[in-house]
Amino acid sequence: MSLLDFMIKSQPSRIINVSSVAHAAGQINFRDLNSEKGYHMTLAYNQSKLATLMFTKELAKHLQGRDCKTFTI
Repeated sequence: MSLLDFMIKSQPSRIINVSSVAHAAGQINFRDLNSEKGYHMTLAYNQSKLATLMFTKELAKHLQGRDCKTFTI
């Protein structure tokens, strides 16, 4: 059983992800997601925070209609 399956089975449940205001400066570099071609600490951090928000939003769509809520703080 996956963690997500467990969360769904344990309804009502909450999934909380941690981000920061740095997401506002983030851009997803789809050509180099892992920063293998070039690494800049701040850009990587901003991208990771934006990705966290995007993931949480997609997870909320997946869980729609279930009593399992997602939040990003």
